Amino acid sequence: MNSVQSINLKDRFFSFSNPDMLKGPIWGSMVSFSIPLFLSMLFQSLYSMVDSLIVGHALGENAYASVGMGATVCELFIVFATGVGLGMSMVIARHFGAGDTDSMKKSSVACVVIGLLFSLLGTGFGLFFLKDILVLLNTPAEIFADAYTYSQIIILNIFACFFYNMFCGMLKALGNSFIPLLCLIFSSLLNILLDLLFVLVLQRGVPGVAEATALAQVISAFLSGWYILKKCPSLIPEKRHFTVDIGLYMEIFWTGVSMGMMNTIVMFGTLTLQYAINSLGTFTIVAHTAARKLYSFFILPISALSSSISMFVSQNYGADQYDRIRRALRYSHIFDIVFAVVITIVYFLISKRAMSLITGSDLPEVMNTGFYYLCFSGPFYSVLGVLVSVRYALQAVGSKILPILASVIELVGKILFTFIFVPKFGYWAVIMCEPLIWCAMTVELVLAFYLRPDIRNTSS
Repeated sequence: MNSVQSINLKDRFFSFSNPDMLKGPIWGSMVSFSIPLFLSMLFQSLYSMVDSLIVGHALGENAYASVGMGATVCELFIVFATGVGLGMSMVIARHFGAGDTDSMKKSSVACVVIGLLFSLLGTGFGLFFLKDILVLLNTPAEIFADAYTYSQIIILNIFACFFYNMFCGMLKALGNSFIPLLCLIFSSLLNILLDLLFVLVLQRGVPGVAEATALAQVISAFLSGWYILKKCPSLIPEKRHFTVDIGLYMEIFWTGVSMGMMNTIVMFGTLTLQYAINSLGTFTIVAHTAARKLYSFFILPISALSSSISMFVSQNYGADQYDRIRRALRYSHIFDIVFAVVITIVYFLISKRAMSLITGSDLPEVMNTGFYYLCFSGPFYSVLGVLVSVRYALQAVGSKILPILASVIELVGKILFTFIFVPKFGYWAVIMCEPLIWCAMTVELVLAFYLRPDIRNTSS
């Protein structure tokens, strides 16, 4: 291969992994940005399964349950950290779209300062209330000590989780979703290797599982920060950028809080509904758990595309390119509808077989329960896709309250279904719960977004 061909291949790869969202084909740039996000989510799912296999086979059922309970508690803090990182990076993306390098550098400083603040508050809150949270979740006595130790180690490492998500969010704000993919792959593989070292070689038990996760996150946060220092001069501040701009700091703070709170409220809703499902018997729990695994896997394309919307809208909003925003949302909605049709057909064809494969059970109660759940929800993926993309778009243009309001609608709806409808109608109420709530949330979000003067104005 000659040098000209090598340069052309390098340019093609760079343009694919760093798509220009401010000009050129809208759908192409969204897909280019989404593919690494999709692979990141896919790899995360595969890593989670491998991690579970190591713990279950090496340490036994009680240890597996302890890690599972601890992970559930820590998920409340992790989804908040992930949301805050994405929210803060949206502000950087808007400045990137506006071509305002000074504000990007000031925002980088603000993100680090606010990230430290959130890390300290999250660690203090988590450690102080950890025991109470485990008691509230009715953690069995035989796994309480290990669940507490696991959660304690992960919570002490919140700072690494915050900064890892924040640094990856900064890279995505520049249109680079490929380096965050590499960071995630590296972090996951390192975590698996450290699991094997701490659990099998050093015999550290459940604390070793948490220590492996914590160490992998620290190293990954360091490497992603190092990449920004070396390769992203537009994010590296000079002395004059350390002056505190109260308006900018408050914008970044509240955007991060809004996104973090939105994720946390959604998580609380999921835990509330799980409370009702646990009352319906073992077969129902097994079927629902397996069906949710399939749901989480097949929904990845919508999740990735919706995540790309957040950065696309942020950059183009900063550049005052409202027509590109409207067209991007239109393409996303068309994709959501087509995807919902395809996935519903797939569910009808393979869901029973997939349920049997995951659960190892051929019981009709298990397979039919999962089949009804998936086939009923499949057509509503079109609504879910619109919901998520418009919610991210609202966050991207600086709206903070309305996306949280949608999450509150979800939480209230799940509480009502948990205590009123599930006791009366059983699992069919669980099946209908989320699709009906998605419809209510989507109406609120679509009206909130498309009635904005800047989005409505077709001359802009």
